[in-house]
Amino acid sequence: MRCGRLGLLCALTLCAPMVTPNVTLAQRAVVVSSTESGSAAIAEALAAGAPTPIRRAIDEMHRSSATFRRQCLRLAAAQRVHISMHFDPRLTSSSWRARTAINRRDGQVVSARVLLPLSLQAVELIAHELEHILEQIDGVDLPRHVDAGAVWKDGDGSFESARAIGIGRRVAQEVAARHSLVVRR
Repeated sequence: MRCGRLGLLCALTLCAPMVTPNVTLAQRAVVVSSTESGSAAIAEALAAGAPTPIRRAIDEMHRSSATFRRQCLRLAAAQRVHISMHFDPRLTSSSWRARTAINRRDGQVVSARVLLPLSLQAVELIAHELEHILEQIDGVDLPRHVDAGAVWKDGDGSFESARAIGIGRRVAQEVAARHSLVVRR
């Protein structure tokens, strides 16, 4: 979904299967279970199976971004949520930059499947998609918020939210700010 003035191409699909491109050697999956304890454990689990540039980005996100650490703590506190992250370099030609499909059981989020590109915007996209998962854990009724202007619905039934866009940008800014500091003695 293209969010016009916001310029992000991301999507959240609720309760619908995700169509995935064919697997290539560059595609890898990361699996995180919320039974991990603490933000560091979640960040480590996210980074563990990721390609090296993504692993480095997640490590830097955890070091530099209080917002990302809060996301990890919230995911750690969630009950029995399974997150799988898949990285595919071919997503650059897609109509969206990242996508998350949420599955529920008895009204509770039980799993999320995140599809991400191998991208220079990995920091923003990872935080953005994790926020979509947290929105659903929080019970945000995205269709109800479409008319209020904080949520957009695409023709394919996927949703985009100002909340996820803002969090993704905030984490990217926090990481960038840490790198722009120059210490002089």
